[in-house]
Amino acid sequence: MEHEKLLVSSSPLPKGSEKATLPYERGRWRKIWEVLRWGFSFTALRCLIRLWAHYVHEHIAQIGQVQKGKKVRIHPTVSFRNAKNIVIGDCSSIERGCCLWAGPNARIIIGRYVLIGPGVKIHATNHGTNPNSLIRFQPLREEDIVIEDDVWLGANVVVTAGVRIGRGAIVAAGAVVTKDVPPYTIVGGIPARPLKSRLPQDEGGKQE
Repeated sequence: MEHEKLLVSSSPLPKGSEKATLPYERGRWRKIWEVLRWGFSFTALRCLIRLWAHYVHEHIAQIGQVQKGKKVRIHPTVSFRNAKNIVIGDCSSIERGCCLWAGPNARIIIGRYVLIGPGVKIHATNHGTNPNSLIRFQPLREEDIVIEDDVWLGANVVVTAGVRIGRGAIVAAGAVVTKDVPPYTIVGGIPARPLKSRLPQDEGGKQE
């Protein structure tokens, strides 16, 4: 009843207010005009060409050089470098936004049944850090990366050159792996450190 009284006693809206344009409606028309103005411009065409060229260079021209096993699933947004030096085992999957950058002389070897979450970065090269030269002109340090079978890399993991991740290991989301990971170990953090073991004996069972 009190609610109905408030509705009855409330003052009427100002005349013509029902025709007023709300702020979000004005913003919507501004966005439409922006799309029409720039969507058919020379700038838009140039940007689209650059995006297509980048995609061809990073994915299309590389994907055919990757040595893939059976039933490998690779998202279309994965970026490759030196793909001839990348090996991916059977039934492994790589999600969106990942970078697998092998070196001219360094390989990335991924085993079978490996799960690589979105945004993972795997780099088999690193820049030198000599203070007497610009970083971009220093020779690359190249080392193989090996990810063994049944490994799970969470979202946004970074794996640096020279690392070996053992069979059955799990790397928590956002971790930066700078050292080898033992088999069946869960690691996390920056830099990644062991958190716990996945071996059955650690859960009170008998190790197989």
